Amino acid sequence: GARALALLRGRGYVLAQDVRELAKDVLRHRLVLSYAALAEDVAPDRILDAVLERVEMPHLELRREASA
Repeated sequence: GARALALLRGRGYVLAQDVRELAKDVLRHRLVLSYAALAEDVAPDRILDAVLERVEMPHLELRREASA
């Protein structure tokens, strides 16, 4: 998932952004909506958007290592 995305982007490491971008695709099928939610046309993506808005992204500073 996130490791493959990082590799496609030319990185050998995963960033929090990689995980966030895949979160809905990975978690969508895990949600089991109640009959009430189904009757109200609540979309799983809407729930996941609300969850992801509340999860704070870590603030990281990446350092480049000196070339030998």
